Amino acid sequence: MLLELIKSGGFWGLVGVTLGVLLGEGSRYIRHRARIRKLKRIILEELKSIQAQIPQKIDIIKKIISALKKREMLGGISVRAFTVAYNQHIGELYEHLTLLERNCLHVIYEKLRNADDVLFSLEEDFVTAVRDGIIKDPYAAFRDRLQDFLENYRVTNKLIESYLDGNPIDVFHIPTPS
Repeated sequence: MLLELIKSGGFWGLVGVTLGVLLGEGSRYIRHRARIRKLKRIILEELKSIQAQIPQKIDIIKKIISALKKREMLGGISVRAFTVAYNQHIGELYEHLTLLERNCLHVIYEKLRNADDVLFSLEEDFVTAVRDGIIKDPYAAFRDRLQDFLENYRVTNKLIESYLDGNPIDVFHIPTPS
């Protein structure tokens, strides 16, 4: 039967179709892997930019704390942390990251989002607290809250460093199989 298929030329047609499918799928797979590598590299570059931005964020918080010690208020609005690559591509990258990478990235970006939200609403929250009298000493309360965010940025920087080094910190302390 194989001999008859070869003689009729159908065999070579079948070989051609099979080879075409394999080449097409192979090419698609290679493009997909290249895209994943590119997206991972984009996330790394974004993390480097964020890491460079953290000292500025810490400086802003220190200035606000200093103003609060003098019983003055200084707004916390600044440039938000870079999150475009993460926000746009985490869904596509998710299955291509390890559990530690996913968790570490999640905590990094959530800490940044929370800090930006607090800094951007700080002045309004402070004015509301003073006006409504809901906090006995808003200067001390906001100073303490901002001290927490100084530590938040230090931890975030450490997490970024671990991710960039290829050894993301286990932020949720997940037990590993022995």
